[in-house]
Amino acid sequence: MPLSLAVRLAANFDEPVRSRGHRYYTSGAVRALRGSETAVTATVLGSRRYDVSLELEDGVLILD
Repeated sequence: MPLSLAVRLAANFDEPVRSRGHRYYTSGAVRALRGSETAVTATVLGSRRYDVSLELEDGVLILD
């Protein structure tokens, strides 16, 4: 069974960043979440609105 994108990307972020992201997600601050096996895009409502895109391409993490 293939690993989820979240599991494959976790090592790219330290624990405080992962924890903050989890809090944003569970509080409902993550909107318009779309994902696949290799990419995720979302709008995050933090101190301002952030459009976030993560893609794993040939083992390289691309952030936008």
